[in-house]
Amino acid sequence: DEIVYQLTLQRVQRAFTRLVSETRGKDYEERLNILGLESLQLRRLKCDLITMFKIRRGIIDVCHGQSEGLQRLLSNPKPSFRTLRTGPNIKVPLVLSMVREWCFSLRVLRPWNSLSSEIRESQTIQMFRQRLHGVDFCVFFRYPY
Repeated sequence: DEIVYQLTLQRVQRAFTRLVSETRGKDYEERLNILGLESLQLRRLKCDLITMFKIRRGIIDVCHGQSEGLQRLLSNPKPSFRTLRTGPNIKVPLVLSMVREWCFSLRVLRPWNSLSSEIRESQTIQMFRQRLHGVDFCVFFRYPY
């Protein structure tokens, strides 16, 4: 269901970008560049990473009555900056179910672990967002744009 939903949304965005006269006859990636847009997959991934940054910084508290998966994700609910700076990557658990693989607590781990420590150690959310723009996330997409 998740895959069908994503592909449907992507199809709508593709159709919309074809309606703009300057983008006619160009492929999808070129249309996105002309319009200054990102693919829906990329936007979702960046939003997930920003949410993870907020969780790791203690800006979002997920440890009171929230999902068990997110609680296990964090060994220390509100890690200090020092812990974040020196802490290892978050362990990615083995998943046997395709449904579970799409849960936030799992889908964000590999991209998060792939980020350099410079990006993960950003002082502010704004810095983190700016640094994400230079990262190539294509290896994490199951389906091409």
